[in-house]
Amino acid sequence: MTGSSSLIADAPKVTVDNVRPLEKDLYKMMWEKPEYRQIAPGEKISHEFLKQAKPKAGATVLDLGCGTGRGGLNLAFFGSMDVTMIDFAGNCLDKDIVPMLDTQKHALRFVEADLSQPLPVTAAYGFCTDVMEHIRPHHVDQVLDNCLAACQHVFFQISTVG
Repeated sequence: MTGSSSLIADAPKVTVDNVRPLEKDLYKMMWEKPEYRQIAPGEKISHEFLKQAKPKAGATVLDLGCGTGRGGLNLAFFGSMDVTMIDFAGNCLDKDIVPMLDTQKHALRFVEADLSQPLPVTAAYGFCTDVMEHIRPHHVDQVLDNCLAACQHVFFQISTVG
């Protein structure tokens, strides 16, 4: 037995969606996980920054890539600094710090901004901890340029271990 058949149809369309989530979206997802907020390097090193920089009361500081906000809170409380916390994930701040943006307006603010873009604020000091390790290699120079353009003095804490 022999037979034949035919099918007439349009050629299939194949699309490859190679779009990965934006880095900002990935970090927003991470900040939703309580375990991601357990350690805040800025909180742990803020006293060393204050010891080294010796800022005067009321000096301005940008907490560059502030994360939980605990480091910036320490700078405001222990250093009597005027702190602007910057991060590109709007949900990064600890829930108990968020209300302080209203009650402590004289000392704490939050700006959602990407360090790979020119910053909309400036300060005498910059405080950047546990951030540069997360910057993609092709953005490192631009992020450093933006941090240094926004602040007269910048304190970096960068882990060099994998």
